[in-house]
Amino acid sequence: MFLRNRSDQPGPRGATASRPGRMLGASAIASVPAKMLLAGPAAAYNGNAAANYADTYATTENSAFVSYDPDDCTNFVSQALQAGGQPNAYGYGDPADLRNWWEFPKSDVSDIYIFGRPASYSATVVPDLKTFLINSGWGTAEGNFSYKSGNPAPPFTPGSVVTGDVLFYDWGQGNGISHASMQVGIGTDAYGYYGNWVDEHTSNRKHIFWTLRPVNAYFADTTIYYVHVSV
Repeated sequence: MFLRNRSDQPGPRGATASRPGRMLGASAIASVPAKMLLAGPAAAYNGNAAANYADTYATTENSAFVSYDPDDCTNFVSQALQAGGQPNAYGYGDPADLRNWWEFPKSDVSDIYIFGRPASYSATVVPDLKTFLINSGWGTAEGNFSYKSGNPAPPFTPGSVVTGDVLFYDWGQGNGISHASMQVGIGTDAYGYYGNWVDEHTSNRKHIFWTLRPVNAYFADTTIYYVHVSV
């Protein structure tokens, strides 16, 4: 059975984890690293480099980073995004809002712990990553697909969704978006499905059909949201 990124877990991974909009005091804001306040999106995102990273670590862990196994899907995608050129410790809007910045473990510990937690919400919590990609300008929402429409899944995601882009999954069980994967290529997966491949963590898998239907017990209720990484 397909294991989803558990939404009933406290802490940074679960989709319904407590995410207070805690604001930092003036002294804390003064200590926020300048690179977080000033950094902009990468000049160019290399989707192939991101996909190569995802392929390398799809079925294992990169010891250079903290793992949230078995709830590691968003952290894994964030690592791949950085490998593709997205800058770590990037913030936008109000830097005192914990949802407005993106950083994950073992990248720059001195920055991370200024906020009293091991990683930002947007790097490790599924819906926060989706929101951050779109609100920061890194990503563009490109629609969605649901089996509930009664239509079969097309082999390929929309043409605007390419290698290195991110897919988000709502299993339709009342928990909202609770899983993420990265699109990495095209081929026939181990279950005989042909089309776009994704890599994922939580249940660590490499080169599986993008809807995850063969391993998703909730496929008939699932909605998949496409986000093109656009910078």
